[in-house]
Amino acid sequence: MKANSARRYRLYPDDEQAERLTSWAHSCRAVWNYALAQRIWAYKSARRVTIRAAEQHAQSQQGQGATCGTRMREPTSLVTAKMTRGITES
Repeated sequence: MKANSARRYRLYPDDEQAERLTSWAHSCRAVWNYALAQRIWAYKSARRVTIRAAEQHAQSQQGQGATCGTRMREPTSLVTAKMTRGITES
């Protein structure tokens, strides 16, 4: 008995659905790239801080009013707090 069997599904969306799916794919990719850049920046910083996905999610929920471009220019307050906490502890 196979527990992990892969399944494939084929979609045939109409034009409106295809446009929406494409938009969602672009949004998901942008969020993924933003989170990855944030983690890379934190790790390459002075204290090699590791950010967990739950922390990033909580921080993104606090800043929902800001635009994506605004948030990408500088690190989040959570990252900064973790870095400064690590610096002051040593």
